[in-house]
Amino acid sequence: MNIPLFISGSDSSCGAGFQCDLMTARSYGLQAGCVVTAVTAQGTSGVDSVELISPATIERQLHEEIGGFAIAVVKSGMIGGPESIRTVAKFLSRHLADKPYVLDPVSKATSGTTLLPADAARFMQEQLFPLATVVTPNVAEAEELSGLELRTPDDAEQAGQVILKLGCQNVLITGGHWSDGAGTDVLVTRDNPTQPQFIKAENFVKDRNVRGTGCAYASAIACGLIHGLSVVDSIRNAKRYIENAVAHAIELAPNYWVLNHRRAQSNTPT
Repeated sequence: MNIPLFISGSDSSCGAGFQCDLMTARSYGLQAGCVVTAVTAQGTSGVDSVELISPATIERQLHEEIGGFAIAVVKSGMIGGPESIRTVAKFLSRHLADKPYVLDPVSKATSGTTLLPADAARFMQEQLFPLATVVTPNVAEAEELSGLELRTPDDAEQAGQVILKLGCQNVLITGGHWSDGAGTDVLVTRDNPTQPQFIKAENFVKDRNVRGTGCAYASAIACGLIHGLSVVDSIRNAKRYIENAVAHAIELAPNYWVLNHRRAQSNTPT
């Protein structure tokens, strides 16, 4: 059985991280492999602490996954420091270079806690971006990567072109945080970098603090690729999946919502 491999941290609230990745895969009818890169203590008040898994343990997890399972696609979220990033990049280059790779360049938690130090960010750009089929920064991450200020979806074309120069094949700037035009995602491709595709929301929900949207979006794209969808169709399908999951989100505590993966299932490929 072909499965996705998720490389990401643990969220003790289960709203994001590898827990969210696995719930997304299950919604797509898939089992999944998982490499845990960090353990966080977090809840309604934000991230209390982060403990990184050693690069040696990350490498052992990777070898166990490739040794026993048919990995068809890779998705990474939070990885950790420079040595962990180097370990993941080396492994992907040697063993999974022919597989699609969806890279969510996580830099901060929703609460604002930094999850990717500046030195690690440079390593990620240099070593992981050239391997990526799709990179999925949100607006703030796209600003960091491009050095440009982004206010509307129209601003994303130039930013996407800058990010493409880091070596990835496609850049999807996710638009939940535009100051204008919220909910519109912008896809810039290496094949046609001056013709961005605008993927608009059909049912954008504002003013709801939903955790895990970026994790689930990237994971859903990866799952769509396993089901044989093209990159563009995987993104469009994942967009509808996230919209469904947000529209029916579950409020676990006051203004603390998690995605409703069960209600999002109706949009998964068969």
